[in-house]
Amino acid sequence: MLLKHDGDLYRGNGKPGLTTRLFLVEETIKVIKEAVEKMAANWKAIVLMFVATLLSAAANLVLHLLGK
Repeated sequence: MLLKHDGDLYRGNGKPGLTTRLFLVEETIKVIKEAVEKMAANWKAIVLMFVATLLSAAANLVLHLLGK
């Protein structure tokens, strides 16, 4: 039973061992987390630019209507 446990954890059964697979999953999660954090930072800038565009479009319409 101890040999099976050792084989499953470290050597694997045709696939990499559980410790290797767990390490790869943790690394992948770290990369995904960093990407999500970058997207969140960019999302704030995108929303700010969208609001600024709407405000400038509204101001343009008001000035255009007042000019007539």
